[in-house]
Amino acid sequence: DRHIAYLSSHYGLPVSLLGHLSLVRTFSFPTARLSDELPQFRVLIACPDASRPSSHATALTEDLASHGFVVITIPDPGIADTSVEDPAREVSRYVDLMEELVFGLEALGPKDEIGWLADRLDLARIGVYGLDQAGLAVIAACSGGTFRAGASVGFQPASPRPDVPFLYIHPENTNDPLPDDVTATTYSLTVRGAMIDNFGDDAFVSPLMPALGRFGPIDSYRASRITGAYLGAFFNKHLTRGTVEPILDGPAEAYPEVTLQIRDPEE
Repeated sequence: DRHIAYLSSHYGLPVSLLGHLSLVRTFSFPTARLSDELPQFRVLIACPDASRPSSHATALTEDLASHGFVVITIPDPGIADTSVEDPAREVSRYVDLMEELVFGLEALGPKDEIGWLADRLDLARIGVYGLDQAGLAVIAACSGGTFRAGASVGFQPASPRPDVPFLYIHPENTNDPLPDDVTATTYSLTVRGAMIDNFGDDAFVSPLMPALGRFGPIDSYRASRITGAYLGAFFNKHLTRGTVEPILDGPAEAYPEVTLQIRDPEE
């Protein structure tokens, strides 16, 4: 199992201590169908960091999916050991594949057993996000007109300015000021008490994980809740015209650990 191998290598843990992970069950089902609650669903593409398995952020994926998004996770091998431009092209390629899938299913007709997907994905409103170094690929992908919004969790470069609304989520003490000359509405969010590994699922592996020194003092479930809440609010606002998300307007009483900077492009 690649996830167990990653945890063993990343944290220096014996594989024998990680066997319990094979018993973990997610809320994922191969035969799941789209809910009838919405006529169309907005799409998010999750771009994994090449050094981590895509499964290491399953809690975030499930949280976003539970709030009305269809989340497409790019398999790990597609972006590993490549340049920044290559992952960005890989991300955009998945949009092309979805278009082929949806329009191809339309041609099959509604009676086809998989024809239910036709017209259910809103391919005009696609967002993309990535954790850690995958943020570089996400930023590059948000400069070509394919995506309506993007987010980088745990990484903010000094100079790139994405062409679409963008959200940066940072660990404590790593929040650089946003440039004044942004080209689209940009948010920079710092979570007090968090380190980069708090934003994935690794902290849930064992109650002893914080003792390894790779996690901040914030409660693991609290960090996960904050990440999902702000990513969900950001994509809900910028992929749905007219939607208001108060937690993106400034300090939020429900999340005192969060410091938020906002920059809008000059008129």
